[in-house]
Amino acid sequence: MLRMLCSAVLGVVLCAASFGQSAQAEETLKIITDRTESHLKPLFEHYTKTTGVQIQPVYLKKGMSARLEAQPNEAHIVITKNVGNLEAARLKGLLAPFTSAKLASIPAQFRDPENFYMVTSYRIRGLYLDSEAFDGKTISSYMDLTKPEYKGKIAIRSGYHSYNMSMFSQMAESEGIEYVEQLITGLKANLARTPKSNDRGQVRAIHDGVAEISVGNSYYYALMLENPDQKPWAQGVSYSFPEQAAKGAYAMRSAAGLTKVGADAQIAQDFMEFLGSDFAQFYNAGVLNEYSINPDVPISAVNKGLAAAQSDITEGNIKINFVSPREAAKHREAIVDILNKVNFDQ
Repeated sequence: MLRMLCSAVLGVVLCAASFGQSAQAEETLKIITDRTESHLKPLFEHYTKTTGVQIQPVYLKKGMSARLEAQPNEAHIVITKNVGNLEAARLKGLLAPFTSAKLASIPAQFRDPENFYMVTSYRIRGLYLDSEAFDGKTISSYMDLTKPEYKGKIAIRSGYHSYNMSMFSQMAESEGIEYVEQLITGLKANLARTPKSNDRGQVRAIHDGVAEISVGNSYYYALMLENPDQKPWAQGVSYSFPEQAAKGAYAMRSAAGLTKVGADAQIAQDFMEFLGSDFAQFYNAGVLNEYSINPDVPISAVNKGLAAAQSDITEGNIKINFVSPREAAKHREAIVDILNKVNFDQ
């Protein structure tokens, strides 16, 4: 995997880069994450190879917040698929700010204002559309999902899942809680089935004829194309980036932060810098088909194709509404109340 990454995506120069190899040999960095092992393992292996620092990861499928509260000194660094999880940890006093001067150059929308965490990459939370039913057409707004014409045609995972909670929370900050209540209520009325499975499972529902629209993260399209069993699911859909004529689509942001133990460890500060490095950012964009926090890193060929297929996107420049995680988090309780009120998952 790393050999292919170095030759096809990053090139020899980046692969030969060293991050303090002699000074850090024999040290062990402990990381806790809810990201998939296959996503992070190549990065970890490269870092160990170039620095000598051993990485001891703990991969969680769920329960990140509970684990951090129960074992706050377990790891130096937390890496999460959703920046909202780190904002929740910050509010509970479980994180410490990073102090790296190198990371100060990261655009402000990708850093906590007090440097308690940084975004490492992001995906768009948009819409998968049945290619035959939509025949090249797109859905221009999230609120369009409430239209009567889509009754019984939409598939989505649990409304309480962190991806949907993040999307609804950002919407509440951007458009108001009344907007979100209208959306959730109308979306519930138009569901093709009870929410279940993951984002790829919703695209399968389109393939199986259960639905014509699903809500999901953009990078799953490329992941499905790489999976022989799931490739037909991807080939039967197009991807729609909503709100291009308005404020922009919402993004799911992966992020990393230091625990209080990590704040006192130079190897943790160094690894945070690595996550913002060219190597890590080219990997995120070129291999994982996410979007880089570095504007100079090009988007992947697959993502270029998705954007090029939408007429209101020019030269792949997707408009994105980056809402502050701190502000979005203030709406979580109200959104849970709305989901409960409409029995969204039932």
